Amino acid sequence: MSQEAVELLMAADTEKFAVKQKDKEGNLVLHSACEHKKPNEVVIRLLMEAFPEGLKEKDKEGNLPLHSALEVGDEMPVSIIKEMLDLYPGACLVKDKETNFPIHSCFHECKNSLEEKAMMLADAGPTALAQKSKTFGSSLLFHTVKDSSNCKYSEELMNKLAFAYPKGCEVKDNEGNIPLHFELEKGDKCRMSVVKALVAAAPGTVKIKDKEKNTVRRLCDLNFTCSKIMPYLTFAFHFYASRNLKIHLLRLGRLSHFIRPWNASTMLRCLKKLWNYSWQRTRKNL
Repeated sequence: MSQEAVELLMAADTEKFAVKQKDKEGNLVLHSACEHKKPNEVVIRLLMEAFPEGLKEKDKEGNLPLHSALEVGDEMPVSIIKEMLDLYPGACLVKDKETNFPIHSCFHECKNSLEEKAMMLADAGPTALAQKSKTFGSSLLFHTVKDSSNCKYSEELMNKLAFAYPKGCEVKDNEGNIPLHFELEKGDKCRMSVVKALVAAAPGTVKIKDKEKNTVRRLCDLNFTCSKIMPYLTFAFHFYASRNLKIHLLRLGRLSHFIRPWNASTMLRCLKKLWNYSWQRTRKNL
């Protein structure tokens, strides 16, 4: 049906009776418009304006219009998803009949528009990020790591996924691997945004060994070239050194004789000594 025809029918239906009725499949007109392979942005917006409460209605399959819109994938404009969330923010925490949240549908169906849509859904309902998806059989965090398409997720999105469910960074699969192990095994195709997010959210992951008893550093030696391994190791060492610097300062009271008198050169020598000490302790833990 053309956009003009829809506009004429809605103008004639002053009581908004048609937009509130469901068909035999349990779909509102809004559901049907969102499920179309080539969705009409103007029509969907008219239907939402005419009956905003329709965004809270489920169809026969347990889908809200938001679920249906995300299942269309990249064909659905980002602006429509934004308007749906503005009108009904709670939609992002509603499960469909397969117990999937809207953000699961987003990761499953969207590619080019994934980043924008996922960020909006994550901001509206961060608790959904930690939930296991029946479609993927794992959390979104594990899915992004195992994703065979090797999609370049932004560091901001990965941080949201990791910090929403920090314990998920340490959860092992049936073979005894955690998400960090999977990512490092990709070698030079490893995504630094993923690695940084996993380590920052769950520092303890650098101490967990994989199914073959390999440490994180050993995995780097096995899978990385020199040009790729150094940025990661530098990040990991610096991260732990900075986290533990306060502890080291308290433990290094015996070095107080190095920092008298208080001047620029002695301060620099002191900081260098503390940094080297922190660095050595960090390397022993990896």
